[in-house]
Amino acid sequence: YANVYRPDRLFLPQQKLAEFAKTVPTPFYLYHEEGIRKSAQLICGSFRWAPEHLALFPISANSCPQVLRIFREAGFGALARSVQELALARSCGFSEIAFHTAAMTPEAVRAVKDAPCTVIFDSPAQIEAMEGRFPARCALRYHPEKEPGRSAAAVLRHKSGMDRAQILDAVRILSAAGVEEI
Repeated sequence: YANVYRPDRLFLPQQKLAEFAKTVPTPFYLYHEEGIRKSAQLICGSFRWAPEHLALFPISANSCPQVLRIFREAGFGALARSVQELALARSCGFSEIAFHTAAMTPEAVRAVKDAPCTVIFDSPAQIEAMEGRFPARCALRYHPEKEPGRSAAAVLRHKSGMDRAQILDAVRILSAAGVEEI
């Protein structure tokens, strides 16, 4: 990002920024659209070697619709962690959305049924909460806690996910329910 983002330099002269701040109530956010576009292109360009790769922009990183649209136009998908973020991603026109939440509430279950997205499951409890009503695409997070040969430090880095047996059970459940892609 050295050519795009310079934390030591404002994209507006200091005096112009101070004048602007006098006319607008605070707090306000001022974005450098050209810098955001260049950064998004740089990130996507880094993965040209893997055409099947899809960069996901986490809605929680910046929920400004104009910024989200810039990332969508650059080829990003969206990562939503709540029902509200999922709705925002849809309203900004993202065609590829991954939904990953800590708790699969009834509201979240309804939301993923209404919004085509890939649901990322961390636990058997999340799968059970769906009551057999799964989207066409699901992902499973793996946690190697019980795997032989894994160091304690490596295991502690993983905050969530399923062990090998849980993954295999999840694949059976999702396949039997007609999930098209896991």
